[in-house]
Amino acid sequence: MRKAVLITLLALSFVVGLSAPAVFAAELANQPTSGQKAEKGWQDALKAQSALLKAWFAAEKEAGYDQARAYLDEAKAWYVRAKKKAGKEVGQKIADIEKHIDETKVALKKKAKESRRQIADLLKRAVRIVDR
Repeated sequence: MRKAVLITLLALSFVVGLSAPAVFAAELANQPTSGQKAEKGWQDALKAQSALLKAWFAAEKEAGYDQARAYLDEAKAWYVRAKKKAGKEVGQKIADIEKHIDETKVALKKKAKESRRQIADLLKRAVRIVDR
């Protein structure tokens, strides 16, 4: 499960690097972009990518599943913001990324619950050993 989560996060980070929303949306729609608008698009893309990287590191530590989900929420918020500025084609790509973020959050939640259950089982076993 951990490997699947990490692969998903890595894949998302590569996709993010390829989709600076405002810049590519304007290019795909053949619309002119101002330097300021293009720079804002890159900033949004970098912030989303940064949040995904933080999520990856938190998941890698295994102790940070809740923190990883928070970073995924942060990345999704940046994508929602970018999608408002994007054209249809880029908007669809961003929607796909949002879907993968949601799937990754579910996987992290399951893994965190499983880890907590295993710890509880270990504690019960330890209590039984001590009580004997």
